[in-house]
Amino acid sequence: MLREWSAGEAETYCKTPFVYLYDVALQNDAKFTFPTTRKALSTFPAVAQIGLVEYYEGGQRLGVTVKSKEQGEAVIAHVKANMKDEHPELICYAPKNPRVIEMKAGK
Repeated sequence: MLREWSAGEAETYCKTPFVYLYDVALQNDAKFTFPTTRKALSTFPAVAQIGLVEYYEGGQRLGVTVKSKEQGEAVIAHVKANMKDEHPELICYAPKNPRVIEMKAGK
């Protein structure tokens, strides 16, 4: 179950901070690589420390694995600045069997 945590809860209880990005469109095939999202994330300063993953939780979803609440908040700010129509959320979640989408640092 996906659940957004308050700042206090995330600091106290969450061992697996995660940035939920969006539900994946049904027309995307199983090998879709999310080029627009990868391009936006490629300019994140710590791109090598985060992971873009597709996972199934009541439907196909896309998110970012992060090392800490602070890194998650930085990813959210970066996504909002570079993908105006997205509304990422910091949640406490560890996707089961995610498909890792390769990312490279951009310019």
